[in-house]
Amino acid sequence: MKQGKRKSIAKIFHRWGGLVLSLFLVGFSLSGILLNHRRLIASWDLPRGLLPRSYHVDGWTQGAAVGSVALGRDSVLLYGGEGIWLTQDRGQHFIPFMEGLPKGADRRLMRRMVYNTRRGAFALSQDALYQLEGERWNKVDLPLDETLTDLALQGDSLVVMGRSHLFITQLPYQQFSVLTLPASPDLPEHRTTLFRTLWALHSGEMFHLVGRLFVDALGVVLLLLSLSGVLMFFLPRYMKRLQRRSAEQYRTRIKRRVARLQKRLKRYDRLHRVLGYWLFIPLFLLVLTGMFLRPPLLVAVAKPKVPTCPGTALHSDNPWDDALRRMVYSPWKQAWILSTREGVFRCSRLGLPMEKIEKTPPISVMGAHVFQLEKGKPDVLLVGSFMGLFRWDLSTGEVTDLYTGGAPEPVGFMPLGEHKVAGYAGDLGSARGIAFEYDVPCREIAQPEEMGKGRISLFYAMLELHTGRLYVFLGPLGILWIFLSGSMMLWLLISGWQRLRKRAKRKA
Repeated sequence: MKQGKRKSIAKIFHRWGGLVLSLFLVGFSLSGILLNHRRLIASWDLPRGLLPRSYHVDGWTQGAAVGSVALGRDSVLLYGGEGIWLTQDRGQHFIPFMEGLPKGADRRLMRRMVYNTRRGAFALSQDALYQLEGERWNKVDLPLDETLTDLALQGDSLVVMGRSHLFITQLPYQQFSVLTLPASPDLPEHRTTLFRTLWALHSGEMFHLVGRLFVDALGVVLLLLSLSGVLMFFLPRYMKRLQRRSAEQYRTRIKRRVARLQKRLKRYDRLHRVLGYWLFIPLFLLVLTGMFLRPPLLVAVAKPKVPTCPGTALHSDNPWDDALRRMVYSPWKQAWILSTREGVFRCSRLGLPMEKIEKTPPISVMGAHVFQLEKGKPDVLLVGSFMGLFRWDLSTGEVTDLYTGGAPEPVGFMPLGEHKVAGYAGDLGSARGIAFEYDVPCREIAQPEEMGKGRISLFYAMLELHTGRLYVFLGPLGILWIFLSGSMMLWLLISGWQRLRKRAKRKA
């Protein structure tokens, strides 16, 4: 009796639970496929007006501003996720300053700008370096094609940081050399975080293009399972309704139509069973690895290290492969300070082994959004992330929370602070500058009217959809959506596979 009851519950859940999840599964599938090919969709945007109000830019939220550079006494460029904007009245009005930049919000997302009167202005996006000539930005060619993260001027040297290499050039900035940083004694060899390993498995990146295409194929399979399941749910009900309500004179025609629908239903049923049964293991792993990339399971895999597998994308002779995030040169220390995936390091000259700094400000797992010297203070570093904004005195090592004035709070279960700092402008506002938070409006300066319901890159819109953050109607449960929906998807896969397995045994 109990076994029959369990079968009944599993059957009911597979049918009704699958129907409820089908719409979300379509979203997971389509967004996952697009996320796997960021560069192909980098020029595609969506109007922010299509998204919930929390995704509209209000007071430079949503990472619209990450930093500033002063071109002169009154002219300041503010840059970030919404491109580059010029103000000549201390932030009361802004005009776009993006002539020469490519179209697409994703391509206009600026990570860093530098300027001085001798060398001019440079701007860095995630995939290109630009130099200002007159009032137009011109692209500067780099020797390798990799994601870019930071930019710095030191003496006559211009240094571009990628996620794996540094690109260095001297005046007149025409040819770059590639620098692979040497291994550090504090860096584990051929080991990476469990989080990064699961991410590479989930996206297929671990096995390069072949792996990504295979995961794309699994996304198509999930899409077909969802659509075929919905059709198998509604078609029998539709056919019964046709048979009940058909008039006598139309009965022959209805019978033919029902016969055609029954043939289609058999094809859908066979497709559903074949895909679900034979691809059960890769689909199970796809869902399971995705669950560990979001809270609460994320906490368990964020820090543990595991060996990398030779022959995969995670195994590299470069000890800093996909590890470099931010850099700054400290004249007071006469040293470079680099923020990496493995922590914060320093070296007296780029190319020498780096030493890890143990006592540092807390930085969120998404990395530092602010990593710059405080204006007029070469011995003070400002470090901001979704953990808050901190003042790091390089001479004493003391770290101060700029919101509370005290020492940083211990990092809790969730690696997020009360203030999600997305940027900092030291050339605007009061003498202390302006800290921009991701979800709290800044009212110290004006925001261009056209920015509010402007455009968001298709990539980031799909990222919000894939992670479930777009479902704002879930409220506090939104952060657990991936865990909850993933658990339901695993149950759907298991219950469906078990039913097919038992049916195969009975036939045998």
